[in-house]
Amino acid sequence: MRIEAKLVELLGRTEELLAVNRVPVLAVAHALETNKTVTGEDAAAVIEGVEGPILDGRGYHTDEFAEAAERYHAMVVAAHKGHAKVEAPMPALRPYELVGAAHGAEAAGATDHALFEPPHDEE
Repeated sequence: MRIEAKLVELLGRTEELLAVNRVPVLAVAHALETNKTVTGEDAAAVIEGVEGPILDGRGYHTDEFAEAAERYHAMVVAAHKGHAKVEAPMPALRPYELVGAAHGAEAAGATDHALFEPPHDEE
């Protein structure tokens, strides 16, 4: 019984860590899925929201990314549970210059930033 109690405790701690760090976990998952290989330094940059040697982690620290990542993750979970294919493409980060003005980032002094853009429905 002691082993089972320890496993229950560890499961609870793990669930708490994942809940507290949900967006950084989704960000690293996105970076890995998008790039296939990510160095430790670039993974840290994604988690910390700074520029890494190759990847710019700042785009992962936006409300847009958090919302789009949650939507995409929900679709992936539903597909997995239903043994189906994920129908939506993975959302992509876009360079700051393309979307920064629309988000008022230029006025805030942000430069060379990447913001998350969820996929658009094609009409």
